[in-house]
Order: sequence, then structure tokens, then C-alpha cells
Amino acid sequence: MNARTIAQGKPAAKTTPVSPRFDKKFIEDHKLIERYLENKLPFKGARDLEQWCRVHPDYLNELKLSERAHASLKLLEASGRPQDLGEPKPPWWKSIYLLIGLAAFLALPSVILMMMFGQTRVFFSMARDRLLPDVLTKIHPRFQTPHVVTVITGTVVMCAAAFFPVGNLADTSNGGTLAAFFSVALGVMILRRTQRDRKRPFRTPAIWLVGPLALIGCLALFLLLSFFAKMVFFGWAALGLVFYATYGRKRSTLHPDYVEPSDAK
Repeated sequence: MNARTIAQGKPAAKTTPVSPRFDKKFIEDHKLIERYLENKLPFKGARDLEQWCRVHPDYLNELKLSERAHASLKLLEASGRPQDLGEPKPPWWKSIYLLIGLAAFLALPSVILMMMFGQTRVFFSMARDRLLPDVLTKIHPRFQTPHVVTVITGTVVMCAAAFFPVGNLADTSNGGTLAAFFSVALGVMILRRTQRDRKRPFRTPAIWLVGPLALIGCLALFLLLSFFAKMVFFGWAALGLVFYATYGRKRSTLHPDYVEPSDAK
């Protein structure tokens, strides 16, 4: 299509004079063409731009616009609204990402809730093994849940979510999660060798295939984390080891000098 056909749209004698402020520099400085195509120009500005394009049809050729955008500018509709420049409607199978987004929106809250509940149970088990203070083992008399550790964990998570970017929190928490999965996979394989007769309510199938794959997958994902996330992980790991060496180790139920309380059930 040739932009010179613009001049044939209406006789020059019937067109209104172009505003003196319009020139090529003014149009480019204010990105009027882009704003026109996006229907973001006021009515008067759109009319002035259309009239200027009639007087200077070669300008459209210089822009090297797409054919659809070029045609839209040439129509010069009285409403000032260009043609729909959107891409053709994609096939239905390309819109499946909407369903994926909806599924993620519905699943993420439940996943986060379950992870928080899992974290409270981890702290509860560690406290029961005397690796953490005994106060975390308290059970609510009515609901029969570890309410103290649940309140503490929920408060820490709430404050972290309120004051820190969620992206940084996700990166830093992923390191600990991957380390936990790595430890579980490695621990299961070790127990299969060292405690063959151990009672197992659930037995992992194909452990010598699933276990190594889990180790490799966790390690690969950990290496993909940012440098900051890795440093945070190692920092927290070092702090945890110091806490274990100075507090948890001597109180652990596995310590040789541990004596079980007489009132223990």
C-alpha cells in the first residue's frame, strides 16, 4: 500500500489548516504516531495528526510501519480511532496458559499453608527430641495441636512477607528446602543399608533409582540459585550448626548421657 493515497481521501480545499506546532520533530518527540495507534491521543490531537499526514504523505513511508498500522493511519476515520491493530486471535491451545495461571492461583495458597504446617511439625519434632526448647512441645488442651510453635512460626512468616520482597524470600527459602529434600533422600538410602530391619510404615519404591535422581535434582536446582541465596543458605546453616553444638547436642535424646525423665510417657 502506498501512503500517497492519503492525499486522495479528501480534497485539500476542504481540509482544516494544520496546527503550526506540528512538524516531524514535534511528532517524534511526543511519540504521537505510537499514541495514535494505541488510541491514547485526545480528539483534537488525533485530528491534527491526521491532517498533517495528509499534507505530508511521504512521512508514513519513511516510518516503515507494518501494513496494518499503515492502513490504519491512512483510513483517517472521523472518530479518530484507528483500526484494531491486534494480532489475530491465537488458537485455543495457546490460551491454555490462562488455565495454568488459574491453577497456580488456586494451588499456591494451599501449598504455602501446608508448608507452614509442615515447618511447625518439624520444629515440634526437634523440640520433642530436645534439640529446641521444651516450650515448643506444648499441646493445646482443646485442639490438641502444637499451638506455641504454630504461633511463633506464623508470626515470623507474616513479618517476613510484610517487610521483604517475595522474590528474595522465595530464593532464600528454596536453598533450605532443597537441602532438606537432599538430606531425606540420602538418609533413606543410608537407612536401607544400616537398618534393614527397621519398621517402615511406608517403603519408598525403587529407592536406588529414586534416591540418586532426587539427589541429582536437588543439587542441580541448588546450583541454579543466585549467589545471594546460596550465601544466605550457608550463613543460616552455619548458625544452625553453632546452635546445635552449643545447645542441642548436649540435650539431645541421642546423647550418651541423656536420661529419660521418669514422668515421660
